[in-house]
Amino acid sequence: MAQVSESLYPSFDIVAEIGYLDALAGALSQPARKAPAILAAYTVLAACLAAAALVAGGVFVWFAVGWFAPGAAAIALVAWLTLRDFKARNGRPVRLRYHFCASGVEILSGGRSDWIAWEDLQDGFETRRSFLLSPAHGEQYVIPKRCCGNAVDDVRKALHAAGMRVR
Repeated sequence: MAQVSESLYPSFDIVAEIGYLDALAGALSQPARKAPAILAAYTVLAACLAAAALVAGGVFVWFAVGWFAPGAAAIALVAWLTLRDFKARNGRPVRLRYHFCASGVEILSGGRSDWIAWEDLQDGFETRRSFLLSPAHGEQYVIPKRCCGNAVDDVRKALHAAGMRVR
């Protein structure tokens, strides 16, 4: 991964409050990023089973329910774990400051600082509502686009220059 050129992408800051729904959206986007073909096949088969159950007048309904149940349980588990983490902080959003510069991203939160050099960034991804930065497997920072203001294009350019998948 390349270092981002300071002349093309000057330093900028983003201050974000990460709420429950932001964290949940980030967590639920991981299967779509990590295994899109498997998720697509699961969804297509689920739709086929649901259609077969409707056409057959309910004969296949238990197949459809059996197929949907693990996916629904996984989503419920992720939602519960995310909610548990927020309840541990008394339900308050996490306030983060992201400082983007030519050599990486500094993340500041409550007196704690984390530095991610562009070449150390494992994954960076853009969803419809946020940017996701993964410095290590299983670790993820969410930057909601609503908090970026005019810097959405700057974040996109910086991640693209660092070799990440963005629009």
